[in-house]
Amino acid sequence: MLPMLKAKSGVPGVSWPGIAGPVAARLLALQFQLDRTQYWPADALQAHQLAQLRTLQDFCHRSVPFYRDRLARWADHRMAS
Repeated sequence: MLPMLKAKSGVPGVSWPGIAGPVAARLLALQFQLDRTQYWPADALQAHQLAQLRTLQDFCHRSVPFYRDRLARWADHRMAS
């Protein structure tokens, strides 16, 4: 028999079943996505990882002067090669 888990509800007035609050709901959504994608083919996983890397790179370029300068120099270097 599985041990009983006591899930604390994030919704006032609901004690069972425990309903996830906002932070827990995000973590559960993330866990669900990772569970569903952990056995993706390597090319699908790589495509999604590269898309996320581009998103991060764009954010850094817009938001962080250090990385904006670094990324610009890196791009210049790559074009010169």
